[in-house]
Amino acid sequence: MPKKFLHLRYIRHAQGASSKVEKFSFFDLEGTKIWAVIDCSFRTEDGATIIDWKTGRSPASGGSLQLACYAMYGREKWGMKPEKIRLIEYNLLSDQKAETSVTEGEIDNTRAYIKGSVADMQSLLIDVENNVPKEEGSFKKVEDDGIRDRCNFKKVCN
Repeated sequence: MPKKFLHLRYIRHAQGASSKVEKFSFFDLEGTKIWAVIDCSFRTEDGATIIDWKTGRSPASGGSLQLACYAMYGREKWGMKPEKIRLIEYNLLSDQKAETSVTEGEIDNTRAYIKGSVADMQSLLIDVENNVPKEEGSFKKVEDDGIRDRCNFKKVCN
């Protein structure tokens, strides 16, 4: 573990913090469990801080869907307004942080995105309640080798 990681003020601040996140925790979004695995969180005087540790390259700057989901988690589980939740993406490789917060409007956009994603996934099921997929022939196989090379399910297509 890098020495700089051990001396981060966030770690020192988080020691004895009152917020705890289970290994796998979730919040409910209109009957769907939305799972969250938050790396580090702690209460502050005026709200909470959620930190997402990154060990590789960070995505391009801009809003992070992952951090917005964490803010939704904080709102649902801790009853906090999103503006009171400080979101930090900390890259251990480059020793840089990107700090942000989200608004209620951004939460609404994230909620709509997640609902759309859930609807897309459920459209591939013949029985949503029991998570039973449609027949294999219902799924279009990707022909683009660039995409297939990165696929985790290559055996299905061979």
